[in-house]
Amino acid sequence: MRSRTMPTSRSSRPRPWWALLLPGFGIVIVGVLLIVAPRDTASGVFVVVGGAAILGGMIALISLALNRVMWGYKLFGGLAAILIGLALAGQPLFGAYLLAAAALWILGVAVLLGGVALVIAGLSYASWTPAARGKGGLMVGGGVICLIAGFGIVLGSAMGPLKAPWLYGLAVIAAGVGVIAGAINMRQRPY
Repeated sequence: MRSRTMPTSRSSRPRPWWALLLPGFGIVIVGVLLIVAPRDTASGVFVVVGGAAILGGMIALISLALNRVMWGYKLFGGLAAILIGLALAGQPLFGAYLLAAAALWILGVAVLLGGVALVIAGLSYASWTPAARGKGGLMVGGGVICLIAGFGIVLGSAMGPLKAPWLYGLAVIAAGVGVIAGAINMRQRPY
């Protein structure tokens, strides 16, 4: 019988499960707000992101005065963060538009690749046994739906990335539910 040893160092201990659960609920709330009030929520999120970028840039410049190691990177990174932060805080909807366009392309390509993977896995799974054909068929069907959705997302992003705020809300809610599920899994199996 193996004995389990507890970690001795503080840095090797796992994060408490509730430290993952609380941000998960926050992410779900932001997703719901993106569906209910997309313009105001996007503006608020990007003002906060802009403020954080400004603060991060100022900290980088202050650290440059305290420690000159890699001063060129700190100077460039600090000034770039401040400029990006000012742009996002000043025009949050423009930042939301750029992020939405990039996110749609990435999301569309990811959904397309996931659809291809599901179709391939479903076809290979269905060839194992006659009993597995039903499950393989479901995987292929899910893959085809992903392919259709992926093409729709990529083509829809060309029409205007802010046209479907509910899509972002649903994606953010799904991410939040995933984080919450991960926290619950951590609680059930802490090691």
